[in-house]
Amino acid sequence: MKNKIIKYFLLGSLLAQLTPSVFAKTEPSGFIGVANKEDGTAEFIDAKLMKSVSKVTVGHLPHEIAAVPNSTLAFVSNYGKIHVTSNSSRNRPGNTLSVIDLSSQNKVSELSLGEGTCAPHGIMASDDGKTVFVTCEGTGTIVAINPFTLKILYKIETGQDQSHLITLSKDGKRAYVANFGPGTISILDLKSRQSIKHIKVGLGTEGIDVSSDHKFIYATAREGNQLVKIDAVSLKVIKRVDTEKAPIRVIITPDGKKLAVNCAESGTFQLYEAETLKLIKSIKVGKLPIGLIVPSNNFAYVANMNSNSISEISLKKLQVTRTVSTGMKPDGMTFIQKI
Repeated sequence: MKNKIIKYFLLGSLLAQLTPSVFAKTEPSGFIGVANKEDGTAEFIDAKLMKSVSKVTVGHLPHEIAAVPNSTLAFVSNYGKIHVTSNSSRNRPGNTLSVIDLSSQNKVSELSLGEGTCAPHGIMASDDGKTVFVTCEGTGTIVAINPFTLKILYKIETGQDQSHLITLSKDGKRAYVANFGPGTISILDLKSRQSIKHIKVGLGTEGIDVSSDHKFIYATAREGNQLVKIDAVSLKVIKRVDTEKAPIRVIITPDGKKLAVNCAESGTFQLYEAETLKLIKSIKVGKLPIGLIVPSNNFAYVANMNSNSISEISLKKLQVTRTVSTGMKPDGMTFIQKI
């Protein structure tokens, strides 16, 4: 594996220069990082070649992965549980993050999140790359970390149970946390480090994203089978639509015009208009699609947990264009730009 991922960065760049016609589909240049829950690994896949190029061991039952912008660092949340609603005897709520340095032969170190049973799940880096935020589902808090010193900067209580996924406003002023159990979103002020409000979304609130102009929040109610649009100023729900079964993630396309939603139990990827929440198309993918990333206006990627694969979806052709095999039980994903 020595320097393998670095070699593939260089290979991808060279191939793009030598054979431009081959890549006329405009797939994003870079790598898909995925947390393989059953394997306890993080795997990296060349997005142009749709080929796995590296895999490293992380912690117990990892769920989510986040790349830090303008760096070679990636963080994995070692959740320790099979599922948010599972009572399995295998559950050992985790308390660490795995830190992967892609420039040092995929060196992995472990970061403790302090005392208590964190059960770290949702994870996201700020756009400036200075802070990594992780949700502690077990304690109802989010933890802010300096990704370079690996020091915990501060913690904020969400005031809700099962704080599961997190997203950030582009200006870095707010964090939005989806709380699975109570079916709410917590709005957190990152300057005052306090919770502003809890918004009722619906049973099993999980997927969450916020528009780049900070005007709208989008969320999914997994148990209620709904996609919800929220005014980010008034903090009121302004529209709801029904989805297929178990909508588990929602991500806005970079141009802000569409919403990508994956419905776990129906095995579908759905595309909606962001303004009206009108359904554009439902596309069959693999079994139990969980992880979702949308690195460009042209392509989205879905991690099919029970198919051990990632589906590439063309947002122009509205169809699955390629599929790649992964480790066992792929879950959360991130996209890593070329360096």
